Amino acid sequence: ASPLAKGLFQKVIAESGGLFEPMELSSQLRLKGAEAQGTRFMAAADARSLTAMRKMSAQKLIKIPFSPHIIIDGYVVPRAPWKTYALGKANRISLLLGWNADEGSLFLRHTHVTPHDYRRVLDQSFPPLLVRFLAPNPGSTAQSARRAAVAFNTDMRFRWDMWRWAMLASRHAGDRVYMYEFTRAPPYPKTSIYHGLGATHGMEMQYVFDHLAPQETAWAAADQRLARVIPDYWTRFARTGNPNGPGLPYWPRFLSQHAKVMRLGTEIRAEPVANVAPLRRITRVYDIAQFVVTYWIVIIATVAIIMVALVATAWSFIRRRRAMK
Repeated sequence: ASPLAKGLFQKVIAESGGLFEPMELSSQLRLKGAEAQGTRFMAAADARSLTAMRKMSAQKLIKIPFSPHIIIDGYVVPRAPWKTYALGKANRISLLLGWNADEGSLFLRHTHVTPHDYRRVLDQSFPPLLVRFLAPNPGSTAQSARRAAVAFNTDMRFRWDMWRWAMLASRHAGDRVYMYEFTRAPPYPKTSIYHGLGATHGMEMQYVFDHLAPQETAWAAADQRLARVIPDYWTRFARTGNPNGPGLPYWPRFLSQHAKVMRLGTEIRAEPVANVAPLRRITRVYDIAQFVVTYWIVIIATVAIIMVALVATAWSFIRRRRAMK
């Protein structure tokens, strides 16, 4: 999405990472907000200038809380990535991207979720309004509430961004897009911190690099096959921009009209995107928020005109009723 990167790369593999929300709605993600954040950091460091900060030891600086993130600065990132793609100004490249089926479980591994505290748990990580409008029903049991919380975390943190990225990029003929969903739950024993988390965030990496450490678990034949196939897909894509090759299950391009993902799990096959309804709901909510913020003056003026017209109509009706009496 940065014009400065044009011509510096030809292909991108993106595993569970994208930012296609309307960034411009957050002041912290714009230049002015980021500068204010930097000023607060400088104050916390008890420094009066950048020169003074540069003289400080790294040991002191890293103890000061700070959350680095991408910003729309007008130079490196001239606008939000979604808008860059919507305007057709993104760098023309080949894309291989996707997500893991249970991404969100990693972020709830130490959290007990029940129907009673379901929204409170989600409100700690997401804006309450988004939780209210988009979170699935938690059901009536702790198990169903946890499943719903994991699904919401998966969609909001990873699945929607990757799906939206693919949808936007695939509209342009210059981009070849291939999408995957990693579904294999590694057979970790109960002694592992990853036991029971399924195909959670980061679980694809050991397969991507064909590094199934034998001391960690008893890997099954399906795991061994994935650890052979995925590196082959990734390497062929890096070489040619197309993951397909002899002996590999065919991986079709992702097209917005016929969206298919490659399921990488116990079975390896291309299928339509599953459970796409919540992804579309997230898009609608973000689009509405973007519209309201962009045209809030027009909206307020329109509402005011309508209210005045309604009051005038009501007053006219009352006057006519009085005249009739």
